[in-house]
Amino acid sequence: MKVKSIKQQLKNGKKLINAWLAIPNSWTAEIIGKLGFDVITIDMQHGLADYKTVVSMLQSISISESLPIVRVPWNDPAIIMRALDAGAMGIICPMINTKKEASKFVGACRYPPGGYRSYGPIRANLYSGADYFENSNEKIITLAMIETAEAVRNIDDILSVEGLDGVYIGTMDLSISLGIEDHGELSNPILRDAIVKIVASVKKHHLVVGMHTRSIEEIKLLQDIGIQIITPINDSKLFQAAAENVFKQTKMALDARAENKI
Repeated sequence: MKVKSIKQQLKNGKKLINAWLAIPNSWTAEIIGKLGFDVITIDMQHGLADYKTVVSMLQSISISESLPIVRVPWNDPAIIMRALDAGAMGIICPMINTKKEASKFVGACRYPPGGYRSYGPIRANLYSGADYFENSNEKIITLAMIETAEAVRNIDDILSVEGLDGVYIGTMDLSISLGIEDHGELSNPILRDAIVKIVASVKKHHLVVGMHTRSIEEIKLLQDIGIQIITPINDSKLFQAAAENVFKQTKMALDARAENKI
């Protein structure tokens, strides 16, 4: 396959920086792709993109060196297989709580005998090369989202599923499931203990783990904990923050000008 392997980079010890796309637009995807992120995740669960838009976003990302992942809406083999056929080099699957659910997820991502994925890589062949079928089981990364108290209890069983490459920790839903009011706040000892337990199990199984971060301080903490895929931005929040800052700065300048005229 002509594209780099996310899995191989992680095995080589590289920490990957991941951008998260919620805006359903190929142009913004292309802009983010040109910035040098290792990985770009298109969010179909809470983002606004439908399948047709996802395909155009994957096409935009493919002209950069960034590698595309799709977070699918649910553990549904149909959309998982379509995202892979469109050229996604990995899948993040939400709300994996049991070994059985993890097995169903992984099976949809792997061709037989490793799984039950149906053959038909309509765009993946073009993007990745003619040897896509022979190498995709080894190259495609599968990340199960761990975001409930049940999943934390079952973490060792989940990670024992053959073909699962790792997990992505969903701190907001995990906080809610654990009954924590300050959602996603890493300073909360209950949430922190759950994350440490997940990461310890991931290391024991020699797999990988990813997570969102909201600040430079959190990035340092995630590195210390052992997070390997770090997501520092969400495009919609970045756009909102930048627009808000420009508006405030412009308003301040206009107000100051008006006051000087009085």
